[in-house]
Amino acid sequence: GVEPRRAAVCSYGYGGTIAHVLLEEAPVTSFSNTPVPSIFPLSARSRSRLAVQAGTLAGSLRADPPPAGQVAATLWTRRSREAVRAAVIADDHPDLLVGLDALGGDTRDVGVVTGAVLPGAAAGAVWVFSGHGSHWAGMGRELLSGEPAFAAVVDAVEPVFAAELGFSVRAALAAGELGDTDRIQALTFVMQVGLAAVLRGRGVTPAAVIGHSVGEVAACVTAGVFDLAHGAAVACYRARGFRSVLGQGAMALVRLPFGDVSRRLCGRTDVMAAISSSPESTVISGAVDTVEQVCRAWSDDGVLVRRVATDVAFHSPAMDALTGELAHNVAGLGPSRAAAIPLYTTALPDPRSSAPRDADYWVANLRGRVRFAEAVAAAAEDGHRLFLEVSAHPVVSHSIVETLGADDHAVIPVLRRDQSETRCVTTAVAGLWCHGAPVDHGVTA
Repeated sequence: GVEPRRAAVCSYGYGGTIAHVLLEEAPVTSFSNTPVPSIFPLSARSRSRLAVQAGTLAGSLRADPPPAGQVAATLWTRRSREAVRAAVIADDHPDLLVGLDALGGDTRDVGVVTGAVLPGAAAGAVWVFSGHGSHWAGMGRELLSGEPAFAAVVDAVEPVFAAELGFSVRAALAAGELGDTDRIQALTFVMQVGLAAVLRGRGVTPAAVIGHSVGEVAACVTAGVFDLAHGAAVACYRARGFRSVLGQGAMALVRLPFGDVSRRLCGRTDVMAAISSSPESTVISGAVDTVEQVCRAWSDDGVLVRRVATDVAFHSPAMDALTGELAHNVAGLGPSRAAAIPLYTTALPDPRSSAPRDADYWVANLRGRVRFAEAVAAAAEDGHRLFLEVSAHPVVSHSIVETLGADDHAVIPVLRRDQSETRCVTTAVAGLWCHGAPVDHGVTA
């Protein structure tokens, strides 16, 4: 075979220090066999110029095709960045040409992502860790086998889950046996922190972080408030309490503002406004029969109502019996740290609060109202227009869109139910780049 290229670099310092470094080129890998699709970025000052550029590149590749990996590397490192962008996601040369032809002809293709640079996106996206409802049998299975960063997170939390909840995260994800709400809530945390590790490995970092209900635990780990082991313990303590209330609660999303829902319920405690999802939508929570009665009555009045897939009345008086043990357990974990990344809270009236994420905080997170719309609005007021939902399936992206209104913005999901997880992550990274977020080493993404 052909010998790899090597070079010697010598450096002679004033103090007599001599450094001699031998460099060897990286091993050649087959582009078609790589398990991660590559991203081929293009940009221009207008859509018409972008189409012309794509057509020109396609013609050049057909005439004299270099290795596709070299094409990706050149596009990432040797081209200027303009405001109108597109990215082709391809496993091989034929897929790349299909995507370029779609761009050149201004037609849609599943392997093409487009977007325009958003104001403030140079700092990155706001990572949003959503709450209950994103789970699906099979989630995490492909990531376990193909993403070492994800597998490392799973292995790191295994001892905590075994001790506190009595099951193996790896076995549950591999088998697709998620269990009841208690396990699902804890596995939601694992998926979120695991995806965060994968995203960082792809050269993406957050500009700010928001957590929704159980998503606040992963948000705190990502923002540096506490480490992974601390976060895993909080997630397990929080989830363990649900075992005593399984099957007793229900929740529903109603198309009414939070204030209107509160007034309609007139201070009732058997059902209450629990989550301000957006300025237009609210989630109610309470006993099964009561929530069902309210849903029927409001539907008859013309209110759009959609049941939430849960058997626990989160963020309602049903949680009162669980808060004492949760507070006791969390208090034993030690103090939290100040956030290293801007962190918007959904558990406190002030979304920018830097209050310690201590026992009292997690009681408020479990029992109190989720102020999701307020947190998203605060992020928008602070100049953020790009949001990334870090979850196994998008469940709050629509609420973010409703909250942001008509302003220029983009909301990108990381995964979608029953779709290739590796390809979904790659598509999300491409979407972030298309909207102006930095991607440190897109060649390997």
